[in-house]
Amino acid sequence: MIANFEETSEENIRELFETNLFGMIRLTRAVLPYMREKKKGHIFNVSSAASYSQGPVAYHTSKFAVRGFSTFLSFELAPFNIKVTDVAPGLFRTSFYNKNSMKQNLDNRIKDYDSAR
Repeated sequence: MIANFEETSEENIRELFETNLFGMIRLTRAVLPYMREKKKGHIFNVSSAASYSQGPVAYHTSKFAVRGFSTFLSFELAPFNIKVTDVAPGLFRTSFYNKNSMKQNLDNRIKDYDSAR
């Protein structure tokens, strides 16, 4: 869901981070032993141009976390000749922002946000 922070439940924020960050972290943990053994590898993580811009707090923060994870993991893995690249694509013509493709009912509708939503 793309919604204002105050209108988004903690449960939905956790689900977003589970998808965008923790799934990627688990996959990274799975491949690192093989890359360390070979003393080489290249991990590509996909964040988003959203990690560099303003927007809905939960979504953009989850993408910013992917970028941060990639940046700092790169430092840790350099001694093993393992590179980490954060790919941050911009907008593509998809149905992502189509009102029919995303969850519409807010967790906590706050009238003050009506004009900005």
